[in-house]
Amino acid sequence: MKKYAIIAGTGFDDYFKDSKEISISTQYGNVILNEIYFDDFIVYYIPRHGKDHSISPSNINYRANAMAIQKLDIKHVYGICAVGSLKKNLAIGSIVLSTDFLDMTKNRISSFYTDNNVKHLEVSNIYNSQLNNLFIEESKGTSLSTSEGIYVCTEGPRFESKTEIKLYQLLNCDVVGMTNIPESLLFGELNIAYSCVSYVTNYCTGVLGNISQDDFNNSNIKKDLIIKTILKCFYKDPYNLNIKSNQILL
Repeated sequence: MKKYAIIAGTGFDDYFKDSKEISISTQYGNVILNEIYFDDFIVYYIPRHGKDHSISPSNINYRANAMAIQKLDIKHVYGICAVGSLKKNLAIGSIVLSTDFLDMTKNRISSFYTDNNVKHLEVSNIYNSQLNNLFIEESKGTSLSTSEGIYVCTEGPRFESKTEIKLYQLLNCDVVGMTNIPESLLFGELNIAYSCVSYVTNYCTGVLGNISQDDFNNSNIKKDLIIKTILKCFYKDPYNLNIKSNQILL
């Protein structure tokens, strides 16, 4: 059977809690994944922060997660990320497919090539446009409001200051999150096609007031529909659609 993967963050921590768990050992550590069987494929699911949301964005073992997926011989991955909106017209509950990124992280290992084997990843197409388009197409006719945009990744776990937000707005970025770097870069190095599906949980500091806990309990976040749309993409079979990663290591 063909295999696909979903990695998800805040709000999705125990989404497939009743499914079978498997453990994959990598040189960077062990990874626990949920294994879910469908008619024609298997989905492997990783909650980034752990089932009890105990792992901070800076402490996620990104390299182990990516390597575990490679060891399972998976070629297509959707990452789901909770984000804040930088734009008043990008409402809570909106979905943004990343087309580019701004990396504002400080303390993360962002490559598998850190010792004596230096290679350089070409990142002009780090987010797979075919997987993005497939999600957008499969979301049509649903209540999801879907667009594309630029993802700013900050170190966290704190939220951003008003001045930081103003900077990102000046650079015409769309959403801010804490987890998509180095995840997207590592999948690029492994030549795995990757799409980042961001869902807006709040407006960033200063865009429309301050951030509150109520933002993260908002009923406008259609988690089931996001997962169902990704599964519809897998039913379309990215292998037969010839969706491939196109990253280059120099």
